[in-house]
Amino acid sequence: MNSENEISPLKKIRKDLKLTQLELARETGLSQGYISEMEAGLVSLDVKLKDFLMNVSSNLAGIEEKHNIFMEKRKREVGKRLSINK
Repeated sequence: MNSENEISPLKKIRKDLKLTQLELARETGLSQGYISEMEAGLVSLDVKLKDFLMNVSSNLAGIEEKHNIFMEKRKREVGKRLSINK
């Protein structure tokens, strides 16, 4: 499955918690844009976000590892697209 069509582990947990990106940003003190970048697999999970999620969700088994795998898939796909466009 193409990771562009795959829902990120972070987004799935956020949706399970019934939070918008903006609500999650307010709860963690992070910007909505930064939450979006994490969900898109462009950046690693922030410590503040991990701490918040640990306090509110029991569905976190392997979230960091799942996010890192998702992020690596995204990087490879972006790299492929960039090399095709050269």
